[in-house]
Amino acid sequence: VSTHQSPDEKTPITEVRGVSTSVAQALQEAGYECEQDLRKATDSELASVKGLTKQQVQLIRAAVGRASSKE
Repeated sequence: VSTHQSPDEKTPITEVRGVSTSVAQALQEAGYECEQDLRKATDSELASVKGLTKQQVQLIRAAVGRASSKE
């Protein structure tokens, strides 16, 4: 059973589990709009977002996973 209900991964970050309103606002200001954007970002890219802690990055990663690398 998948925990990701949106096959197109266009779920807005405001609806991603574990992302608070303040975190969502910081992410949006940094250019992240949907779950797919978060999945594609590296941990260091997320950690560089002003206002995000390492713990919040870990929560986001646990909620959305990470994009599979095809390189």
